[in-house]
Amino acid sequence: MELIGKATFANGDVIRYYDAEAFLDCIREELLYRDTTGFHYEVLTDDLTVRKAADDILYDLFGEENPRELADYAQMGGF
Repeated sequence: MELIGKATFANGDVIRYYDAEAFLDCIREELLYRDTTGFHYEVLTDDLTVRKAADDILYDLFGEENPRELADYAQMGGF
């Protein structure tokens, strides 16, 4: 089973995600509270759709649209 990503919190909790939807749901739910919880996440998968979805959530938080298309993630390489 592939590790999709992990979430860490200021209290030292670390949650590892092996399910993409659960990981993306965590980002959606916790991102708003990052200042008080110390929430931080890392996308660890090479799956381009998950990487883009995580970026989409972050852009949406600031009322923006992700300017990158899925194909752009393939060109970035280095994953």
